[in-house]
Amino acid sequence: MQKEGIAIVGIGCRFPGGINDAESFWKFLVDGREAVSEVPPDRWNLKRYHDPEPGIAGKSITCRGGFISGIDQFDPQFFGISPREAPYVDPQHRLLLETAWEAIEDAGMVLDLESGTDLAVFAGISHNDYQVIQGAPWDCSGITSHSPTGTAHSIAANRISYCFNLRGPSIALDTACSSALTAVHVACEHIWAGNGDAALAGAVTVMITQGGFIGFSQASMLSPDGRCKAFDASANGFVRGEGAGIVVLKRLSKAIEEGDSIHAVIIGTAVNQDGHTNGISLPSVEAQARLVREACKNAGIAPSQIGFVEAHGTGTAVGDPIEAHALSDALCADRPDGLPLPIGSVKTNLGHLETAAGLAGLVKAVLMLKHRQIPASLHFETPSPHIDFAALRLRVPTFLEPFPNGSRERIVGVNSFGFGGSNSHVILAEAPSRAQPSLAVSGSERPWPLVLSARSEAALLLSASRFSDWLEAKEKFNGNSPVLPDLTYTLGARRNHHQYRLAMVGRSAAEVVQELRAFATSQTAPRVKSAFAPRGERPLRVAFIMSGQGPQWWGMGRDLSRQEPVFRRTLEACASAMAPWKYRLLEELGRPETASRLDQTEIAQPAIFAMQMALAELWKSWGVEPAAVVGHSVGEVASACLAGVLTLEQAARVIVLRARFMSSCARGGGTMLAVGLGEDEARALVSGPERGLTVAAYNSPRSHTLSGPRAPLEALAAELGRQEIFARLVRVDHPFHSTQMQPAAEALEQALADLAPREETLPFFSTVTGKKHFGRECDSSYWGRGIVQPVRFAAAVDALIDFGVDVWLEIGAHPALSVSVQECLSARGEKRSVLASARRERECESMLESAMDLHCLRVPIDFAAMTPSRRLLSVPSYAWDKSRWWNESSDWREGRIGDGGRGFLDSRLPRAVPTWLARLDGRHMAFLQDHRVEDVTIFPASAFVEMALEAGLQLFEGRSFVLEDFEIRKPLLLSGLPSGLQLELAYDQAARTFTIHSRQDQGMAWAVHALGSMRGERVDSAFAASTWSGTRPGDLEPVDLEGFYRHMGELGLRYGAEFRPIRELAAGEGRSTGRVALSEKAAQRVGEYPLHPVLLDGALQVFSAGAATVEGRRARLKLPVRFDRILFLRSPGARTLVRSRLRQFSDEFVEGELCLYDEKERPCVLVDGFRAISVAGFRQSGSPRGRDILYHVGWQRTPEPSRMTAGEPVPLEGLQRAASDTLEEVVAARGRAKLEADLAACDDLAAGQLARGLREAGLATPERV
Repeated sequence: MQKEGIAIVGIGCRFPGGINDAESFWKFLVDGREAVSEVPPDRWNLKRYHDPEPGIAGKSITCRGGFISGIDQFDPQFFGISPREAPYVDPQHRLLLETAWEAIEDAGMVLDLESGTDLAVFAGISHNDYQVIQGAPWDCSGITSHSPTGTAHSIAANRISYCFNLRGPSIALDTACSSALTAVHVACEHIWAGNGDAALAGAVTVMITQGGFIGFSQASMLSPDGRCKAFDASANGFVRGEGAGIVVLKRLSKAIEEGDSIHAVIIGTAVNQDGHTNGISLPSVEAQARLVREACKNAGIAPSQIGFVEAHGTGTAVGDPIEAHALSDALCADRPDGLPLPIGSVKTNLGHLETAAGLAGLVKAVLMLKHRQIPASLHFETPSPHIDFAALRLRVPTFLEPFPNGSRERIVGVNSFGFGGSNSHVILAEAPSRAQPSLAVSGSERPWPLVLSARSEAALLLSASRFSDWLEAKEKFNGNSPVLPDLTYTLGARRNHHQYRLAMVGRSAAEVVQELRAFATSQTAPRVKSAFAPRGERPLRVAFIMSGQGPQWWGMGRDLSRQEPVFRRTLEACASAMAPWKYRLLEELGRPETASRLDQTEIAQPAIFAMQMALAELWKSWGVEPAAVVGHSVGEVASACLAGVLTLEQAARVIVLRARFMSSCARGGGTMLAVGLGEDEARALVSGPERGLTVAAYNSPRSHTLSGPRAPLEALAAELGRQEIFARLVRVDHPFHSTQMQPAAEALEQALADLAPREETLPFFSTVTGKKHFGRECDSSYWGRGIVQPVRFAAAVDALIDFGVDVWLEIGAHPALSVSVQECLSARGEKRSVLASARRERECESMLESAMDLHCLRVPIDFAAMTPSRRLLSVPSYAWDKSRWWNESSDWREGRIGDGGRGFLDSRLPRAVPTWLARLDGRHMAFLQDHRVEDVTIFPASAFVEMALEAGLQLFEGRSFVLEDFEIRKPLLLSGLPSGLQLELAYDQAARTFTIHSRQDQGMAWAVHALGSMRGERVDSAFAASTWSGTRPGDLEPVDLEGFYRHMGELGLRYGAEFRPIRELAAGEGRSTGRVALSEKAAQRVGEYPLHPVLLDGALQVFSAGAATVEGRRARLKLPVRFDRILFLRSPGARTLVRSRLRQFSDEFVEGELCLYDEKERPCVLVDGFRAISVAGFRQSGSPRGRDILYHVGWQRTPEPSRMTAGEPVPLEGLQRAASDTLEEVVAARGRAKLEADLAACDDLAAGQLARGLREAGLATPERV
């Protein structure tokens, strides 16, 4: 039995390329764009972590990927996350929260945030970058109580459920790159099993650190050029990407029943595993084919029915052919000849979103079905030679093309594979066609209410701006289509309403755009209402206040009758109820102004009653239910009917008879006067029987109505006017609520003797008694008293205040009681809201405006009842009020984006003094391995200098600076270099000194290799501009380079090709000049070094040539130990001109100076006081006497004031004599034979130095050493 389809009714997504919704994603695909870009600088330092050469440790082979912006930005307030917790929430959790809410909005799903919603959540998540950067092994202070929940994968799903009060299953899962579609599969199974009608499913990937790029680069999985070329012959690896997405899934029948917009329908899914293959990350043709066949079986379709497959298509030379063969095996056996199956991959647009990859493919497939088009798959030019497309009956679309269906529905399959072998497949069909109901009212004939809301003021302003732009574009695109009714429905009925609210009433899109734009830019927007409506402990209580006689007018109810069916039906019901009493309601309301009789009591009161009943029923249809009712005089009849005390027929009888009896009593015998006086003052005015006046209505503490004969009331009005006291005659010709109305009261009581009132169904407050009244007490005598006794409205309002009314809604044709209610509230010190209903001449707008006022006050409004539209628009999603929320250890931040990574200095560490970590990787070893002394590879002195120069460039920010007293204390052997080597440079800013030190591994002692001082310095113009005119090629003899390097080799400097950089050389009388250039390979990386070590070493070689012209056959192996002064002006590039001269020399040392120029012969680096010392004894011929290759003398500052003069030879013989007694003691203690055996077993620097010392002291000479 085929399963019921599952509708995709909502989509929320965040993809590279600024894609924030399905609409922008589709435009992106149709335009054939690519979102892959260079790694943003806020992720990691590309200069440090990227290297185009394969296999370099710690480096990514590519500098490109698919990235989304602003991962550090978040709106925690919306989700109820405190500022204390927000920095610890993983950006992946944040993106899932955002896209989940956007998907819910897109689905038009209104959540019950108070009581909860039965909705399941299934979220794929794999990466833990944010957890990693919270602390370092040596610093965990950044980890707090919020860290566990902030980054735990389980919380990724659970937080969605928690924030939105969702009560269904909440599960995070990880199957690597197939996680998203596996989440969709599990969600569908949940619905198919009958465990719920709806679910959220999706996944997320965010790449914060460089580790993944480096790891995949080392595995040779990434495309070096950062382009996914799926199924193409040039496919060379996948492209990493990030993103997030959530879809709302709902049982198809339920989605149709609830009027949802259905994007597409899932008809089948399947998941499986590759099992054992040739490698855990190597896919299986058989497993992938079996997966697709199983999905087709579950969908109840033939494989040939699938019209397109959104492939996994990562662009790898191995994976693409396997997937192509699997798809052909599963789907193409029965395909007609000449109709190959089109396949494509969204990864060519976005990159591989890894955990979220399947969601991107799913959304693409949904949009293809929705728009009935197939976008191009990018970068497909030459088919892979490993895929015979014709034989496999496959093709790759390379341009936008229509999605044909013939006589069948359009169906798409989506593949997604995890790199551990977990596979998933989803089959989609296009949404069922449904006719859109036509609107009964054109959007331009009436006003429409529009609402926006947010959880912050800033978000509300942004939302107004976005909607104004969207609506303007929508109206231009759709012309005169009635978009406003759809917006009323979409924004009012199909969205949750937040605390910060905006509401307005508009007749045209242009008007709405103008008002919203003004509001968004803090300009005057007269039609826009905004308010903060916090959640309360209970719903607001609304009281309906039925006004008395006076606000009626000849055209009342006409606009509302035309526009509001509920209002019109209520008037018709009232007319039917009044017909037995010979009152023609509709005829009276339909009279033109000149023939209207609504100024006559007998005609006015039944019309007022009907108007109030119709308004009240309209309010109730809009969701506004009264918590209590009260009526002023004639308004009591409608109030009693609404409270259930009287039926409509009973109320019609009461109101018609009341009007007739009152109209016939004392006609012309009096009138009424409204005065702005207090109760005592009003009573004083009517005291004395001679005037015949009475207080007819106690409206408020400062508003009363007097009743009596016309003459004294007119005189009183004139007198109060002279005193500038408010006094206005009421337009009536009866002294209502006075003893003159007693005959009418008696007649009404007798006529209603059989009236049988009922118990009230909601609180009924009486203006006869001024307090809450029982319905069964509203008998004939009650209605009779109401004609004669004064109206105790103020007392009734006081009782309603005590009852707890929050909002007062006047029900009448025009406001009449609002001011009185406000005065009553002010007298009690209460601040409550008082609103009117209809207003003369603009009934519809005023009703809707009041409805919007209620909405802004947090009174629930049924917006679906306000519009005939049931069309859900795709409108802008929530406008997030984002700011930066981030937590990361300083070590990690420096490690990610700090300087370094170009030369030797890999990163600057967060220390009290500037400290850099140096790294020796394949880039450096490519040339360092050619720096050999005898047969030992040694870190050259020039490389120590280069490290210091790198630090100086950072410290002095490109300004010229000088290194002084630079001494080499201990060599660094590169042969057998341990993997745990730590090499650092530290700079003491106070002393302006630096040291370069290393240790073999964690826990071992540090060894100092070099030290010196460093400071910024103005360029010495005389020194910098020196051309060393005495050291020009014409003054010197050319040197044969082959012979020179043969001589150097005989001395023990057996350089490889990279360290033979001299291209021209001339020397004589201690002077030399030469041209030095890097090899073509080394030159490619010259920009990574301020002064490439090979260039400086080559310059020192040029100096050696000059020194050799003086030393002659006495030349011995000498290695650099000191530079008095190195002035760095600029980098010479890949080649340099060198000029040098020897200042002094002996058998033990040489000292001189040299300058490096660029190709324009500008001075670049000036070295003053360079010293090299002899490290071993050699025969006069210069051939080596043994393997005495390494030096043992270190230069250190001495505290004694007397120092050796510059150029004085090191007294090596004296040092040997001073040490001989100590050595004899060592030999005696250890035994000569044992010591010689130990030395013979050694082959390192320490053994060499010690052996030499022993030999020269005449104590031990083992041949092995």
